[in-house]
Amino acid sequence: MKKLLFIWFILGLTISAYAQQELKRANTYFERAYYSDAIPLYEQMLPRNKISKLIQNLADSYYHTFDMKAAARWYGYLISNYGENTDESYYFKLNQSLKAIGEYEKAQKILIDFYVEKDQNDKVIQTERNFKYIKNVSAIGERFKIENLNINTTTSEFGAARIDSNLVYSASRKKNQNFTQAL
Repeated sequence: MKKLLFIWFILGLTISAYAQQELKRANTYFERAYYSDAIPLYEQMLPRNKISKLIQNLADSYYHTFDMKAAARWYGYLISNYGENTDESYYFKLNQSLKAIGEYEKAQKILIDFYVEKDQNDKVIQTERNFKYIKNVSAIGERFKIENLNINTTTSEFGAARIDSNLVYSASRKKNQNFTQAL
């Protein structure tokens, strides 16, 4: 019987140490802005560990990788479970995530409820103005059509500038596997 208890004790310590190591690894990825690498580690830990910091980092990781549906889901979970201890910035990020997926009314309600609870009437008025502005812009409809040029690549181009008669821009490019192996 003592051997069995000893084995369970050692197994428990091993699992706990492994979980702490995985959390540390996920947090290191997060701190270095490797959000895509941090997400699966945080997701893997969720069933056993739902502390607010883990959920904040997971939601922020989704937010920074522009997966706004997942970000809204986790910000919503964070606020509904830890709302009284949650910073205003997470309410704002939930608001932005909801707007990004087209849930404008819900986004407005989140912020207004928060500002009413904190007795910040000036921010309630500003939020209502912003919502009215979004409705007005949406009513205009699409006036422009954005199309890629022949010079566009499959990755993101950014930072365009005109120098004399030339167009200079930056673009991200995936690493060439053969090139990296040759180094």
